[in-house]
Amino acid sequence: MMKMALALRKMRDKESGFTLIELMVVVVIIGILAAIAIPQFANIINNSRLKADIATGKTIKDAVDQYYTDKGSYPSTTSTTTLAADLKTAGYLASTPTVAQNSNGATLDSVITYTPGTGEIQVHDFSQSSKPVVWDSNS
Repeated sequence: MMKMALALRKMRDKESGFTLIELMVVVVIIGILAAIAIPQFANIINNSRLKADIATGKTIKDAVDQYYTDKGSYPSTTSTTTLAADLKTAGYLASTPTVAQNSNGATLDSVITYTPGTGEIQVHDFSQSSKPVVWDSNS
């Protein structure tokens, strides 16, 4: 019986596990990795929305160019929303375009701008406070 108790005591002393310090180090490392990864993920989402809006701007520009070829002049409206609706009604667009950067109150008119006299289309980065032009149909 004494041998059994001695053997059990030795087994218990040999049991291993993680200390509280080791577990805390692992949690800190996971926290650091998350702090690096989450902002990168947000940037990827913003970039994909911006690229989608550039594609929408190019689609509108193609429709405006087709309109110019058919009519000999650019549409006279100054609102991109009205322009898109007119181009859809006239058959130059299959559907009314929307913007992917629709957070913070962004609309088609605020993200994609149209200049009637020249047919120029500009796409703005609505995720930045200065809303810089990121694509221009004339460049």
